[in-house]
Amino acid sequence: MDALDYVEAQAQRLTAFRLETMELLNKRAHTLATLQLGGGGALAAFGVALLDKPRLHWAAVGVLVAAALWFVLAAWTTHNCLVSKELYPPGNEPQTLLQYTHDLPALRRSELLSVQDRQVLWRKRNEALGLALDKAYMATALTPLPACAAALAVFWLARGALV
Repeated sequence: MDALDYVEAQAQRLTAFRLETMELLNKRAHTLATLQLGGGGALAAFGVALLDKPRLHWAAVGVLVAAALWFVLAAWTTHNCLVSKELYPPGNEPQTLLQYTHDLPALRRSELLSVQDRQVLWRKRNEALGLALDKAYMATALTPLPACAAALAVFWLARGALV
């Protein structure tokens, strides 16, 4: 194995890692968006059911606010994590490569530089996707706070109007 063989093998390992990471982040984003949509739908159904109970309108408001937030977060997650962005293939097309077969070592070096450029793009994309997912998880976890605030505000307003 010469040095170029070693570098190519390492490039293949890193390419596989970057692409596996991208796929894992994509699956996590799909799972989170599904949870947000399903949870938002369940909360909305529960909130509408609470509207039939006059003494629980304040609770209905809180639940419906939470539902709306989950729908907004599902849209945000979809836009920032699931909408197709640039797709970088792991290699060049054969037609491009065949133009340079007269100098195989130069072609291999050129390919390695192309792989390096794509790996930088994949790394940046994975980092951005991971950060967006972290924000989406945190925002989803924090949805009870504004929902509770809305419910308490309606409760205190209703209580003041009743006193």
